[in-house]
Amino acid sequence: MRALEWCASDSDWDCIESVEYLLDGEWTTAVVDNFPSWGGAVLNSPGLLHEEGRTQIRAEAFERYGVDSDIHPAYQLQLQSWPFGRTLWDPPIYLCDDSVQGNPQPGTDPCRKAPWLADTEYRMTFRSSKLDPILAMTSIKGMQTSYTTLPGGVRFSLAGRPGPSQWGLGWGDAESQDRFDAVTYEWAGLVTDARGANGMGAGGDCSSLGIATVYSNGGGSQMPRWDARTGSLTYGVSGRHYSPDGTVYRGFAEVFIPGQLARCLWGVDPRRTARMEVEVFEDQGAEVAGTKTISYDAEADVVKMIAIDFTYSQKSVVARSTPVLVAPGTRVCDATKTMCVSVDRSRKSATVTLSKVKGASEVVAVALRGAVEDGRTEARSIVTKGKASFTIKLARAKSKGQVWNLRTPSTFISSYEIG
Repeated sequence: MRALEWCASDSDWDCIESVEYLLDGEWTTAVVDNFPSWGGAVLNSPGLLHEEGRTQIRAEAFERYGVDSDIHPAYQLQLQSWPFGRTLWDPPIYLCDDSVQGNPQPGTDPCRKAPWLADTEYRMTFRSSKLDPILAMTSIKGMQTSYTTLPGGVRFSLAGRPGPSQWGLGWGDAESQDRFDAVTYEWAGLVTDARGANGMGAGGDCSSLGIATVYSNGGGSQMPRWDARTGSLTYGVSGRHYSPDGTVYRGFAEVFIPGQLARCLWGVDPRRTARMEVEVFEDQGAEVAGTKTISYDAEADVVKMIAIDFTYSQKSVVARSTPVLVAPGTRVCDATKTMCVSVDRSRKSATVTLSKVKGASEVVAVALRGAVEDGRTEARSIVTKGKASFTIKLARAKSKGQVWNLRTPSTFISSYEIG
């Protein structure tokens, strides 16, 4: 792991360009005060009067490997308050009630007002010659990202407010009672490379189209994974079931995907939010009750998938597209015009014809409900002059309700259901 230094000039790469904060509706650049021995930087943030009247925050970021692969980098980043006298191992500022935050120790309650931590929006900007960012797992709520390709690398930024999360999971009786000790507000994240093992940018098909972000208010998370077979992005989250006062803690999770990236991953128009879904599942696979909303922010070109009001233990948040209905005798094209699908149904089988297949020499059909070709759940077809076909075996001489995905060997195209 290597600490990222501050960019000293416009020609520097693999460095932190700036840290900004939103003050009175304007982005204001924090000024580097000093570089402590532990790394990172202490920044002055004029206008933000937070704990003990100080105007300083600290920032650090690292280039690390072994997150999604041993050969592609990831960026680990963090912004924190800088109350003097604390060490790196002190717990972060936490919420005591709606207006007061502090730094707890067992048996004490030294809460101090620091509303800046939860109320202020921060933005951190990087330049990288190595990283092709595609996914950020963060503690940042309402994330906004930007991404610009430059000669020699990329310039990207992450912006949002510190999000609440569970903290203090091992003190005293809290563990035995499935409770946590406090709610922290943190601004931190891990940005991974498009070429890594999460698979979203496998083969470079969907890289350089923006950065997807995930956030949850639990106590732990696993790096999201993209499954090209099912066209789903799965984000593992975990947390304690009860708040410190013994009430049930309500879960919250966000999956934000740039419109261009959603179009590439799922082959759908991002404005058609009815073609996408977000669900929360138990480890055993049962769907969890809660409220899910999906919206498209046209100005930011971002699909916002939000799940709320679920309860914690081990959960999986799954973002995916919903199947396109293809009635026999009709022809449907995906949003990217990569492929058109038509179905001709007979008594015992259905022939699926693919036309206008672009950029692929082979197409794979994966059955999610039903079977393809003699009962198998996966079949491959070579593309000849832009065309390919599959024979789908019908259960009880009916094809209605069969669901299957089409993809190239590396990239999900779309999901279809026979009507």
